[in-house]
Amino acid sequence: MEEVASFPQPKPLRLAIVGFGKMGQRHAKAFGQHAGCRVVGVTDIDLGKRDHAAALGLTFAQTLNDLPDTFDAVVIATPPQSHAGLAIPLLRAGVHCLVEKPLALNAHEAGAMHSAAVSGNAVLAVGHSERFNAGVENALEFLGTHDATIHVQRTSNPGERNDATDVLQDLMIHDLDWVINEEGHFDCDVEMLESEYHQGRLVHARCTLTYGQRRYEMIARHSNDERTRTIQIQRSDGSTREFDLTGHSDGVRSSPLQRQASAFVDVCNGKPAPLSTGQQALAVMDVIEKIQIMNDLALQSA
Repeated sequence: MEEVASFPQPKPLRLAIVGFGKMGQRHAKAFGQHAGCRVVGVTDIDLGKRDHAAALGLTFAQTLNDLPDTFDAVVIATPPQSHAGLAIPLLRAGVHCLVEKPLALNAHEAGAMHSAAVSGNAVLAVGHSERFNAGVENALEFLGTHDATIHVQRTSNPGERNDATDVLQDLMIHDLDWVINEEGHFDCDVEMLESEYHQGRLVHARCTLTYGQRRYEMIARHSNDERTRTIQIQRSDGSTREFDLTGHSDGVRSSPLQRQASAFVDVCNGKPAPLSTGQQALAVMDVIEKIQIMNDLALQSA
């Protein structure tokens, strides 16, 4: 009888999670359901999170150095102003990092994180989970190669924010990521149409990105009254469809966070997967800065 070659299975990825707030807890659940991953612990400076971690059977510590187990990868789900300080030494040491969006608040820090990943031969991925949203995938399938006008609207309650992000870095960034990924580059014409500020923070933005015969009209708004996630596509052949992104899953594909977790594990094991990379995050930040500059110029001329 001919012997069948067997190949060793990769060891489970040992993962730690930094920041055990809402997103950290969601990541813990998503990665905890993955057979190729073992969550070795979670950290948070807030000792009040200890009981919740214990209820989920997770080891809790205030810092990574206090965790009893070693780790191969880290999810960073802390406020964005802390991302670079946490990620850079880990990446330089060869620890793979999945960093929640925005990767950083400025291109300098994001560039330093990307350089650290290159020097440490580590994976730097960004938590743009909308890439794995079934609604976005269905919209892009309908768009295909057609010329079109694409209307993208995203509104959300800002809640009690404890970071420095504006509506571009908090909301529109989700859609800028998949738009740039779809188009393959960030060299587009940008026009700022509307903006609104509240207590010095940009809370509403409407702008257009033009890629040849494709025009994306992007609306992002912090609102206490509504939560909207839609893509409406008007193709050049006259057909129109609207896609609701709030359902996340279509009943066949898993949730975006679960699929993102699976993709991160694959990339850490040397397999290709459609994760948002640190370099791609720099492209998104470049477009955000273009929009901010256009907005500043519009305000100065008003």
